[in-house]
Amino acid sequence: MTLNEFAATRSLIRAEAHNRASAMGELQKLLAVAISGQPAPGNSYRDQLALAAQEVLDEPLLRSGSRAVASPTVRNGFVEPAFRYAIADHYSRPADEDWWEEQPQYESLVDYLAGHLADQFSTERPLLLLGHPGAGKSLLTEVLAAQLPTDSFAVVRIPLRSVNTDDELAIQITKELQRTLQKPAADLEELRQECGSCADCIQGGNSLACPHRCRLVVLLDGFDELVQATGVTQSGYLTKIQSFQKRASTLGAPTAVIVTSRTVVADRAEIPAGTAIVKLSEFDDARIERWLSVWNDAHSHISDFKPLAIEGLTSQENAAELARHPLLLLMLAVYLAELGESRLGGANLTQSTLYQRILDRFIDRQVKEKAAPVAEPAEQKRLEAEQRRQLQFAAIGMFNRGRQHITDDELDADLNAFEPRRQQAVAIQAISPAHRVLGDFMFVHNARADRDRRAAYEFLHATFGEYLVSELVMHLLTRLMRHRELEAADPGLHPGHLDDSVLRRVLSHQPLSTRQPTLDFAREAADRLTPDNRRSLLATITEVLQANFGRPDVSDELYNPLPYSPVRRRACYMANLTLLRVQLDGAPVPINELIGTTSRNSWERFVRLWRAGLDPQAWTSVINALGPDDEGLRLTRNRNPWHPDVNEADLIGDRYSAAKLLAGGHASGASADPWTYSDLKALEQLALIQATYSGTPYLRGLLPYDINMFEELLGSPEPLRGGVRRTILTLLARISEGLPEPYVARLLARALPPPAGYSLGPELAAIAVAKPSMLDEFPTLGGLISNVENGNAAMVVALLWSADRYVAEPARGELLKLRNDIDRRLANEMPFEFNPGYFAPEYVTYLRVERPQHWIRQPLTHLLFRDLEPNSLTSITPVDALYVAETWPSEEFPQAYLAARDTKPEPGTDLLKILRTLASAG
Repeated sequence: MTLNEFAATRSLIRAEAHNRASAMGELQKLLAVAISGQPAPGNSYRDQLALAAQEVLDEPLLRSGSRAVASPTVRNGFVEPAFRYAIADHYSRPADEDWWEEQPQYESLVDYLAGHLADQFSTERPLLLLGHPGAGKSLLTEVLAAQLPTDSFAVVRIPLRSVNTDDELAIQITKELQRTLQKPAADLEELRQECGSCADCIQGGNSLACPHRCRLVVLLDGFDELVQATGVTQSGYLTKIQSFQKRASTLGAPTAVIVTSRTVVADRAEIPAGTAIVKLSEFDDARIERWLSVWNDAHSHISDFKPLAIEGLTSQENAAELARHPLLLLMLAVYLAELGESRLGGANLTQSTLYQRILDRFIDRQVKEKAAPVAEPAEQKRLEAEQRRQLQFAAIGMFNRGRQHITDDELDADLNAFEPRRQQAVAIQAISPAHRVLGDFMFVHNARADRDRRAAYEFLHATFGEYLVSELVMHLLTRLMRHRELEAADPGLHPGHLDDSVLRRVLSHQPLSTRQPTLDFAREAADRLTPDNRRSLLATITEVLQANFGRPDVSDELYNPLPYSPVRRRACYMANLTLLRVQLDGAPVPINELIGTTSRNSWERFVRLWRAGLDPQAWTSVINALGPDDEGLRLTRNRNPWHPDVNEADLIGDRYSAAKLLAGGHASGASADPWTYSDLKALEQLALIQATYSGTPYLRGLLPYDINMFEELLGSPEPLRGGVRRTILTLLARISEGLPEPYVARLLARALPPPAGYSLGPELAAIAVAKPSMLDEFPTLGGLISNVENGNAAMVVALLWSADRYVAEPARGELLKLRNDIDRRLANEMPFEFNPGYFAPEYVTYLRVERPQHWIRQPLTHLLFRDLEPNSLTSITPVDALYVAETWPSEEFPQAYLAARDTKPEPGTDLLKILRTLASAG
C-alpha cells in the first residue's frame, strides 16, 4: 500500500487537458497503467454494473429541484478532498479528533486510492473510510464506482441502510446485484467467474497468476447507519469482512472492500490491526474556490445570479467553518442563490442558525410558490408553521425508528398521533398527509422502497433530520418553560405537574445521544438564550425529570414507532432528560438536581436503569455522553474515550471498578469470539502474571509462586478466544527470555495461531529471538513471522538482526534466513510506509551496517522515510540519517530530519554538510 506510487504517472496524466475536469477521472488512467486488464464483454455483469454506476456522473450535484438554482453535475462539481491516513494498531483512536490531528494529511486521494486498489493488500483487509456528516463519503463511493476502469475492476456499491442485517455479506452482494442490474437471478458467483483468469492464461497453466483477471471491489456505504438500524455495536463487522476477503481469495476471486462511516461511530467496530483508515478532511480555501468556480459556471445563464466568491463565505469565522464541509457549502450556495445574494450576513452564524435560515427560506418558498400562493400573510405564516412542525414529526419518526427513512403509512400514522384534528381538515392538495409533508419538499427525496416495497422518504442528508429533531425538542421544552413561568407569575393559579405528555411521547424511544448532532444543535440553541431564559429552561428540565420518578408508564395507543416496552420507554425518557439537563448547561450539574437527592445508591440505581432498558448501542451512546467531574458528585459532558463499562463505573462513582475494568479491558483484547469459563480463568491468571510475576531470570528456574500462576493458566485444555490468545503472545514477547523453554512452548501451544486480524509478527519475532528453538518445535511459527504486515516488517527485521550478536548456530542461521526472506520481500513490494507505532530506528542502522543490495538497487527506497513522524525521525542517529541521505538522495528526507531536530538552515544551505557535521559530532 502506498501514498506515492503513482505520483509521477499522475503528473503526466493531469497534463492531459481532457482529464482535468472529471470527478476523479485520473483513476481510470492511473489504474490502467498499474493493472493490465481485459475489456468487459458486452452485457456482462461487469459492463452493466459500470453503466449503472456511471449514470451518477451526469446527475446534478443538488438532487432536488429549485427554480432559482441550477446545479453542476457530479462530474464537474465533485472536488477531491484531502485526507488523513493511519494504520490501525492497539493504540488507535479513530473516533477521537485529537488523535486524527496527530496523523499526517495528504492532498491526493486519487493517488492513494489508486495505489491501494492496485495493491494485493486491498484484498486482505477492508479500507475504513471515515468522515463527518456532509463530508462527502457517499458521493465519493458513487464516484469511485463510476470511475474505476471496467477492464480491471467490477464494482458493487451497497448502501448499508438498505440491507437485511441478518444476511451474510455474500448474500447482501447478490441482492444488490439483483437490484442494480434488475435481474432477479443475478448471482455473486457468476460475477466472480466473470472476474476470473483469461482463456490464454488458463491454457498456459498460469490461471492463478493471470495478470488480466478482474478484481472485484465492494463499497459498503454507511456503517454508522448499520449500527443505528440494528441497535448493536457491530463490533466484529470488520473482522467478518476480512474473513470474507480471505475466503474470496481462496476461491480465486480476490475482493477489495471499502467501508464508509461517520467518524463518531468508528469506535463501535473492532478494527483489525494493520487495517488502513482514511479520514476525509475539510475543504481548504483552494478547494472551496474550485467548487465555487464550478457553481458559478453552472449559473452563468441566469441573468440575475450573483457569482459567489470565497470572501463572501469565509470572512466570518463561523461561516468559514461551515463552508469547509462539502454539504454545508452546497447548502450555503443554494441559500444565497435563493436569496439572490453573494455573501452571508450576520456575525454569529453557527451551524444551527444556518440550518434554521435555510429551512425558513425553503419553507417560505414552498408555501408561497406551491401550497398557497394567494393566501393572506397571516394564513401563509400559519401554513409555514404547520409545514415546519410536520417536517419535525417526520424527522422524529425516522429518528425514533432508528432509521433514516420513513414510509407513507408510518408518517400518516405519526401525524394522526400528534395532530389528529389536522387529519380532518381540508387538505391543501388532495393527496395523503405524508406526501403533502414530504413529497415536494426540497430536502427530501423518494428513497428506494423498503423491503416491503412501500414508498419511503428520507432527507437528502441525515443532518437535516437531526436538526429538525433538535428543533422539535427545544420547541417542546420552551413551551413547558413558558407554562411554568406563567404558573409562577399568576398567584391565582395552583401549580401542578407540567403536562409533558408530548415531550414524553417524542423522547421515549431513542436516546438523543445516538445522533450526537441533535444534542449539538440543542446546545447551540440554548447558547442563544438570555441567561435568565437559560436558567428557566434548565429548571424546567429538572422539574420534569424529578416529577417522572414516581409516575407510572402507560402504553401509547396512537404513537408506537417501536414495540411497546415499559422499561425501555422509562429508561429512554429519563436518559434523554438527563442528557438535555447536562448538555445544555455550561457548568457541572450536581446529581441532586437530577434525582432530588445526593444518595449514591439512588444515583447508581438511576444509572443502571439505562443499561436495563436500552439496547447496547443506545446505552453506549448515553454512557459515553456523560461523565463526572473531578469530585464525582456533578455531571459534565464526558471527556474520557474509555470503554462504556468503564465510563458507567466512573459515572456512578465506583472508580475502583473503573480501574479494574480499564486494566482488564486492555488484557482481554478485541475479538468477536464468545467468552467461555476457560477464557475468564485464563484472563484472571494473565492479569496476575502481568501484575505480580517476579521475573527472576538470574535463578535456575521459576519461583514456586510463579510456577503456580503459569500452571493455573495452562491447566485447562479448552481452546481460548482470540483476545486471550493475543494477550498470551504479547506477554511472551516480553518475558520469554527469562522463562524456561518448556513454559514458552506450552504457552505457545495454547496461543497459536494468532486471532484473526492480528498477525502479531513483531511479538512472534521477539519470542523466536528469545527462544530460537521454538522455530523447530512449531513449524508454522516462521511462516507467521514472515507474513508480518509491511508496515511492521522493518521492526521485525531489526529485531532478527539484533539476534546475530548473541544467538549461536544453527539457530542464528535460521533467524538469518527468516530475516533475509522478509527484507527481500519488503524491497520487492516497495513502496510502503512504516507503521508509526512499530518504527525501529535500528532498522536504519541495519541498512547502513549490512548494506543489503536489494535495497541499494531499489530506486524507491527513499520513499520509506518520506512520511515518518517527527518523533520517529529524531530517533534515527545522525550517522544513519547521513547514510540514508547519501545513498538514496532526495530533498524531502534531509529537510524533514533537520526540521524534526529543530534545525532550520537558511535557504540554499547544503543540507548534507549539516548532516555530516551532526554525524561527526556523534
